[in-house]
Amino acid sequence: MRFLGTLIVVNNMEISRSFYEKVLNQKVEYDFGENVSFEGGFAIHLKSHFSDLLNINENDVIQKSVVSLNH
Repeated sequence: MRFLGTLIVVNNMEISRSFYEKVLNQKVEYDFGENVSFEGGFAIHLKSHFSDLLNINENDVIQKSVVSLNH
């Protein structure tokens, strides 16, 4: 498996996209509606569509931060 980038699942595509573009000055590389990739090497994906792709309940997609401390 090869790591390609970070995927952030969002509840509201319009608000999230606006934040990354206007506040963090990220440029959109691809816009597929429910999935928007940025030139910075990450993407935002609409939660409802993400859960459909994985065939899981939307409520099973939980908010969580993961920190890895490899020394």
